[in-house]
Amino acid sequence: MPWYEQRSLQTRAYEPHILLSLVNSTVTDVSIKESISYEAVMGMINRYVSREVNWSEFEDLEVIGTDEIALEKGHGNFITIVSTRLSNGKNRILGLL
Repeated sequence: MPWYEQRSLQTRAYEPHILLSLVNSTVTDVSIKESISYEAVMGMINRYVSREVNWSEFEDLEVIGTDEIALEKGHGNFITIVSTRLSNGKNRILGLL
């Protein structure tokens, strides 16, 4: 069925909702709020987020964005996200530093 991923307990329509719920939340927070397992949330992340950049998707990099996120309160433990927007309007993460 096109709305169902084999061996997944959630539908494909539900997965983008979970991924959006991860903004400003942890995997644990989302799993508790949605009453699904930590592993289910991680499975969705692994299906939607590639570990490598497919550079053939990019004709050029007109706009590059950066954002810094603190992993812990205080100083010294940060991640920088480098991203761009494709010509079709979709955002892509280029790297996590």
